[in-house]
Amino acid sequence: FGNIFPPYILIESKERKVDVIHCHYGHTGTLALIRKIFDKKPLVVSYCGSDILGNIGKDGKVSKKSAFLASINKFFSQYIDAAIVKSPELKAYIRADNIFVIPNGVDMKVFSPIEKEKTCARLSINLEKRYILFLGVPAIPRKRYELFSDALKIIKKNQEQVEELVLGGVEHSDVPY
Repeated sequence: FGNIFPPYILIESKERKVDVIHCHYGHTGTLALIRKIFDKKPLVVSYCGSDILGNIGKDGKVSKKSAFLASINKFFSQYIDAAIVKSPELKAYIRADNIFVIPNGVDMKVFSPIEKEKTCARLSINLEKRYILFLGVPAIPRKRYELFSDALKIIKKNQEQVEELVLGGVEHSDVPY
């Protein structure tokens, strides 16, 4: 719905006629509560995970700042009209009365079957090897790359032809492959 940061919250409230306010990410939803006061319109917030769980630092713990921000989002979630979360596990962290689990979707126009040979050529991977996919950026602690890496070491003891394939931080044009 545009920029929700003050003073735009009040300006856009007067200029636009909206039926519902939808915010993607908890922090914007918390700020949008100000707009809801003036508009009296239903507020729906899509929570993504880190906005209610906090971000894990390199030490493996949620930072104090992140935990504080997550607690604010959780507290204010009781004042929204509906919440959308990406997984059933996230429902437990939201105080809203109406919580809907809607996982991120897949665009079938982008993702469709591709010949194995074409995929391997595009990604410069060996057709004869077996790959185990790590989906995420290894540097993000919450993705638990170290757990994946430890599991891969165990697998490699019995299957030498196995290699990791990391999909995180890659160009969008390479994702369908």
